[in-house]
Amino acid sequence: MNVEYVVLHFHFIHMTLLQIASLIRNQISPFITNANIDINMLKDEIINTRNRLVYEYDLKKQLLSPEQLYVEINCIPVVCKDISECCDIDSDEKVLVAEIPELMQISSIPNLRYVGTIDRSTPFNLIKGNAYLYRKFAKWTSKMKAVWHREAKKQLVLYNYNTSIPPKYITVELIPKNEQEILKYECACINEEDVEFKCPDYLISVITEKLLAQYMSQYQMGHLQANTQSEIIGLKQ
Repeated sequence: MNVEYVVLHFHFIHMTLLQIASLIRNQISPFITNANIDINMLKDEIINTRNRLVYEYDLKKQLLSPEQLYVEINCIPVVCKDISECCDIDSDEKVLVAEIPELMQISSIPNLRYVGTIDRSTPFNLIKGNAYLYRKFAKWTSKMKAVWHREAKKQLVLYNYNTSIPPKYITVELIPKNEQEILKYECACINEEDVEFKCPDYLISVITEKLLAQYMSQYQMGHLQANTQSEIIGLKQ
């Protein structure tokens, strides 16, 4: 049986992950009577498809509007720890440590572009890899606040900060591998179950097209009818 599906040509910017998943499921559900499409599984498929497409487009240097992938989180909590506890360094130095979501691998733009105070008055100098080993010998380390991104542990380690009066939170701008990790931060979600899906509009159309085709092929169903604009608006409300 030939599978036909509809490509949705609407603006998806500022839609949440749940809204996009519901939009896809609503397209398919009337034609699938023998299967239950789990909304959480569909969310995972949307994220995985987005990540794969970003990787492919980025590799081919065809990724447009990548800045739309960034998420800003204004409430990353920080805790004071001994540096030997978090960084495998034999020292009694105290540092501030913050846990962040796993980042998407992307080469065209930084996957972490800002770490600093909530009011953005004090950005921290970003250190990656083994550069933290040489920080004491660099001119800026004696005074400038710095942060080491310990990517394997999903940690930010802050240096040159007054740990006797540590900030409770910091702000980050990053490209998460999975938006659903953001739900654990108290200020970053719309509600307890949903979060805005960060992705260029054209890629969401491709994601939607691919998942519609996948489900249509899987269940060998008939034709899909396009959603009306009123249905799209209803999902955004």
